Amino acid sequence: MQIRLLSFDIDGTLLLPSQNKQEFYNLWQSLDFNEEKPLLCYNTGRLADETKSLIEKKYSHPLTIS
Repeated sequence: MQIRLLSFDIDGTLLLPSQNKQEFYNLWQSLDFNEEKPLLCYNTGRLADETKSLIEKKYSHPLTIS
């Protein structure tokens, strides 16, 4: 079975302290998939505008949510 999509809670990955983000990145890069890597998706229970504002404040760059 091929995994095509992995979805993680935004508060548990993208908004982690820097050290934890680096560990997540290293883990993601080390995963060995038989074919191509699955699409990495973040999810949240927050409203879209709140999420966009929170990420822009944390990373100081505009974000496109689709």
